Amino acid sequence: MANQNPGILARSMRATFKIEPNELRSVLTSFLFVFTLMAAYYILRPVRESMAYEWSDEERTLLFLYTFIGSVAAVSLYGYLFTRVKFAIFVPVMYGVFAFSFLGYYIAMGIPEEGSNLGQEFFVIVDKSFFVWLSIFALFHLSIFWSFMASTFTKVQAPRLFGFIAAGSSAGAVVGPSISLFIGDQFGVDNLDLMLIAVLLLFCPVFFVRIIDNLKTSEMGNEDSEVDKSRVSTNPFSGFVTFLQNPFLLGIGMFILLYTALNTFIWFTLQNMMYDESIMVPFRAELVSYFGEAFIQDGEREFRRQIWAAMDLVVNVVGIGTAALATGRIALRFGMAFTLGLVPVIIVAGFLVVALAPFLTVVIILQIVRRTGNYAITRPGREILFTAVDPEARFKAKSVLDVVVYRGGDVVSAQAYTTLAAGGMTISGIAVVSAGLAAIWGVVGVLLGRAYKRATPETLDTEAKVPEPA
Repeated sequence: MANQNPGILARSMRATFKIEPNELRSVLTSFLFVFTLMAAYYILRPVRESMAYEWSDEERTLLFLYTFIGSVAAVSLYGYLFTRVKFAIFVPVMYGVFAFSFLGYYIAMGIPEEGSNLGQEFFVIVDKSFFVWLSIFALFHLSIFWSFMASTFTKVQAPRLFGFIAAGSSAGAVVGPSISLFIGDQFGVDNLDLMLIAVLLLFCPVFFVRIIDNLKTSEMGNEDSEVDKSRVSTNPFSGFVTFLQNPFLLGIGMFILLYTALNTFIWFTLQNMMYDESIMVPFRAELVSYFGEAFIQDGEREFRRQIWAAMDLVVNVVGIGTAALATGRIALRFGMAFTLGLVPVIIVAGFLVVALAPFLTVVIILQIVRRTGNYAITRPGREILFTAVDPEARFKAKSVLDVVVYRGGDVVSAQAYTTLAAGGMTISGIAVVSAGLAAIWGVVGVLLGRAYKRATPETLDTEAKVPEPA
C-alpha cells in the first residue's frame, strides 16, 4: 500500500522519475541489482575483447558458432529447470553458477605458462572458451534479470519504471570499465585481479532477489505478477515452439536479428582496424599526445583493452541520464512505435557518415552512439514488450530470443561480414549495406510498437494514472 506521508526522497523521486512511494524500495533495489551485474560484466568484457584481435575473421566466426551452440544448450537447460525450481531461488542460483564458473577461469588463467607442464594449446583453449562463455553470459544474465523484473512489476508500471531501472545498467557499466581503465593501470591490478572482483560482484544478486521478492507483495501488492508456472509447459524446448508460433515474438526476433547484424558488422570492423598496425601506431601516438605516455598502457593486448574500456565508459556515462530521465517519458509521450524506431534512424545516419569517412575514430564514435541508444532506449523499450505476453512467452520464449536468436544472428552476420570482406568490399561499402539494414530495423521497430499498442491499450493511460506530485 502506498505511503500516505512520503519523505523528501520519495517525493523527489515521484516528481522527477514518476516513481510512487510504495514502488521506491523495489525500484532502487532493482537498480542496484542490475548495477552489480553490469559492473561485473564490464570488468570482464574488455578482457575478452582484447583477446579477439589476435584471431582471424574465420576463427572469430567459428567462436560465434560455438557460442550459438552453447546458447542453445544453455537455454534448453534453463527451460528444463525453470518449471522445477521456484523462480526466487532459480534466479540467484543461476548467478551463482556464473560466479563459480568465472572463478574457475580465474584459477586456470593464473597458471603460469613458463615452467608449466601444460602445452600452449591449453592456454589457447582457455582463452577461446572464456570468450565463448562470457558471450553466453553477456546475454543470459540480462535476460534472467529482465524476466525477473517482468514478474515483479505490472505492465502499467513497466513503461514508467523500466527506464530508471535500466539506468542502473548504465551506472554499473560506468563503474566496470572505470575499474578496468583506471584502477588496473594505476594500482597494478591485472586481468586476473579484475576477474576476481567481477566474481565477488556476481554473488550480490543472491541478496537482491530475496529483498525484491518480499517487497513485491509487502509494499507494491503485485501478487498478480507472480509467475504462474501452471501456465508454463514443462517441456524444456517449449520456448522454441512458442517463439516460432507467435507472430509478435517472431517480430521481436527479427528486431533482435537486425540489431545483432549491425552490432557484429561494427565489431568486426573495429577488430580488423585495431589489428592493422598502420592504423594503430598513429592512433596510439595521437592518444599519447592528448593524455601522456604514462596513461597509455604498454603491450598490444593491454592497450586494446584500454580502448574497449574507454568506449564502455563513455557509452554508459551518456546512457545513465538518458535512461533515467528520457526513456520513460519518450515511451509515455510518443508511444512504443516511436521509441523502438528512434535509434535505428540515428544509426542509418551514422553508417552513412562512416561510408563517407571510414576512419577508426569515426567507427568508434558510431559504436558509442549505437550502444548508448541501445542501453538507454532500445533495450528498455524491448523489455516493455514482454509485459504484454503470457508467462510461457515471458519466461521461456524470452530466453530463446535474448540468447539463442541473438547468438544465431551473430553466426549469420559474422559469416556475412567475412564473406563481404573476403570478396573485397571496403569499409565504406559495408557501411552502406549496414545503413540499409538499420532502415529495415527501424521499420520492424515501428511495427512492433504498434502491435504492443493494440495488445495493451491500458498502458496508454499510464501517465494519467500517476498522481501529480504533492
